[in-house]
Amino acid sequence: MSPAGGPQRTACPRRWRAWRLNIVEGTVKVFVSAILRRLDVPNRVRAAIIAYEAGLVDL
Repeated sequence: MSPAGGPQRTACPRRWRAWRLNIVEGTVKVFVSAILRRLDVPNRVRAAIIAYEAGLVDL
């Protein structure tokens, strides 16, 4: 169950992120696309690997 009546986290990740950040889904898509472009990676998995290798996230 999601907090405070928001969308389910597993149903649509972009919708959930938008709700948590209080922005529209399109903005999430633009932000993620910009991050992928700046990192020069094809997908979120590669971006996550780069973040992990840089010590920005833990498992």
